[in-house]
Amino acid sequence: MTDDLQPFLADFGVPLTFGAKTERVLFDDAQDQAFGGYVAGRIVTIHFDRADFPGLDVGSAVTVAGRNWTLQSAPVSDGGFLKATLAEAP
Repeated sequence: MTDDLQPFLADFGVPLTFGAKTERVLFDDAQDQAFGGYVAGRIVTIHFDRADFPGLDVGSAVTVAGRNWTLQSAPVSDGGFLKATLAEAP
């Protein structure tokens, strides 16, 4: 990860735990996203550095800010970070 993004994680990140490792990620829990008048519902995403969480992929169980989630989509690059969607764990 480039040093330019570390301060951003330090200022705006929340803790994510995957296995025994905890690092800061950007967490976006957008409720009721509207697109062209249609409501898409809840979209929860994380933005993270792949080097922080090797092996994090679809189906992985994580804890973000004290809540349990499962990775719903494969991580894809969004520029400096990887982005993935989450589903709340049952």
